[in-house]
Amino acid sequence: TEARRAMCSQISAVGWLQRRRPALLLVAALCAIAAGCDSFRSDAERVEQARQALASGDFRAASLELRRVLDSNPENAEARLVLAELSLAVGDARTADKDLQRALAAGLPPERAAVPMGRVMLATDRAADLLQQINDGTLSAPEPDRSVLKGDALTALGELAAAEGIYRAVVNQHADHVRATVGHSSWLHKAAARRRSSC
Repeated sequence: TEARRAMCSQISAVGWLQRRRPALLLVAALCAIAAGCDSFRSDAERVEQARQALASGDFRAASLELRRVLDSNPENAEARLVLAELSLAVGDARTADKDLQRALAAGLPPERAAVPMGRVMLATDRAADLLQQINDGTLSAPEPDRSVLKGDALTALGELAAAEGIYRAVVNQHADHVRATVGHSSWLHKAAARRRSSC
């Protein structure tokens, strides 16, 4: 009896598979096509996908896309730039610095690396160097990022009054500039702390 039930069960399973064989084959074909399409994506498409993933906070997806590019082309300047931005996003400024240097060596224009390089300098306690490079034009960051970096450097150096004027000017002209808003909030926090300590 047990053997008969087992045999019936096997026959039923075979019948189920046979009835659904066309659908299963279709799913398998679609998966193969998707995998094939992914394998034919260009490095530029992968880097752009990594940028989008980074912007949405999906660091794992960004990392996977960049590693696929860099495994085959370790000196891809755009991938190195986005990888540096990813490292900064997770708080690894020293790794970001190394990737920026490799991106520059691979031909990335210096102005493209200026903003993340400024953020690296801030994260590695080189605010004075950053301020000097901004003032003498060595760090050629575009506006309004240049002003925000200058405000960040001044804040880090304790020059809060000068920083506040810069942040306010940027926020007034670029209300949606996230880093200017964050910088201004940081300035407010430090200014309040300084007032409390002087009481």
